[in-house]
Amino acid sequence: MSPRTKEQNDEIRERRKQQILETAETLFLQNGMQLDIRDVALKAGLGYGTVYHYYNNKHLLIHDIMEAGFAAAEELPKRLDAAQMPLEQLHGCLRQLPDSWTASRALFAVCKQAAERFMMFEPELQHSYSLRFESFIYNPVVNLIEDAIRQQELPPGLDPQQTANTLLGALIGAYSIYNNHNSGRFDAGFTANVLIQGIKATQQEAVQA
Repeated sequence: MSPRTKEQNDEIRERRKQQILETAETLFLQNGMQLDIRDVALKAGLGYGTVYHYYNNKHLLIHDIMEAGFAAAEELPKRLDAAQMPLEQLHGCLRQLPDSWTASRALFAVCKQAAERFMMFEPELQHSYSLRFESFIYNPVVNLIEDAIRQQELPPGLDPQQTANTLLGALIGAYSIYNNHNSGRFDAGFTANVLIQGIKATQQEAVQA
């Protein structure tokens, strides 16, 4: 049997690193900074030394989880359909986010940490992570709400930031419950409909008032 080529070895290392990272994402969502490399090794079915070879401390591992999450977050604004009306785009955004979280647990880890203001990290990282979250996720949602108000799809008295906080907070909370209980597939469409109907109900109340 011929020895493996450098390219084959590189591919094996990359697959192993991805296996470690994906396992760590699940445990990080459960345990936060209590993440332990030994637990990662056990859950991944790997030796402690193997995991340690790639990540000799949990902070490097958590760093890569967050970076993977932000890489996924950076792609989110590109999925918005500019041809749609703002409220329809907002509905699509709320529907797509949970699907993106299912595809990337690292992205959900970023959003969950954002809901907690990245408090488990050092101040410099808190600031950096907050700015990136706002750029890729929070500000696009605020902008859609502002556009919907300008297009008279939403009432002029609606506070865009408060509304964005409520929508994203509710979505993250609902998905957290699903993620913790792992009870079937998360119904992103149903959840998005409920949230949008809530905004419309606010609009109707404002008109009646």
